[in-house]
This record gives sequence, C-alpha cells and structure tokens, in this order.
Amino acid sequence: MGEPKIIDLQVNDHAGTLKDGDKIVIATLHGNDNLSNKMMKGGMQLESIKVFKALFVMPDVEEVALLWQFPTTDSGGNSSLNTVLKITITKTTANKINWSEFDKDNFVKLADSYWELPSLRE
Repeated sequence: MGEPKIIDLQVNDHAGTLKDGDKIVIATLHGNDNLSNKMMKGGMQLESIKVFKALFVMPDVEEVALLWQFPTTDSGGNSSLNTVLKITITKTTANKINWSEFDKDNFVKLADSYWELPSLRE
C-alpha cells in the first residue's frame, strides 16, 4: 500500500492492575488490502502473532490491543480507513500460549477479546 504499517501506537499506564508500572499497549496497524478477505485476515493474524510475541517479552507490558485497519467503502461509494480486526490479549493469556507453535485460527478462542468485520469471515 505504500503506507507505514503503524498508524498509531500508544503505551499507557494500566489502571486495571495493582502492580505499579504495568502498561497497556494499543497499536493501530495497516492491514494489507491487496488480498482476498480470507488471505488478508490470515495475514493480519500471522502478523499479530509476531507483535504479541515481541511485546510480551517486555516485563511491564500487561495487555496489548491490536487494531488492524484498511480502507472500506460504504454503500454510497465513500472510502475511509476502518478497523476490520481487533485482538486484545493480557499477559496472563499470553503466558499460556506457545507463540512458536500457535495456530492463528485459535485467536478467536484464546484472545481475551476478539472481533472481526463480518465480511472477513467469507
């Protein structure tokens, strides 16, 4: 697409834990829209594995939310950048996952929060 992969990156204090210094990372990323819906979804899930694996080795990261976006077109023909896949995982969940052997299709079962645009299921 020629766009940077990272649209926005926020690292905030995590108010939902008792441990001082815990962080929540919210990354908004460009999805690859040059593929079919199934291939695009799989690509975003595979990239998510890499991002989660890298971020959860950092001791202060308690939660990570990945928001994958790409341009969608509404019924009026207007195009805008929208979230098409969102995956949130806590450190507790991440510690249960063997990232090297993890099947991307299991995000829907194991993520603390998982949402995808319904058209990605086609």
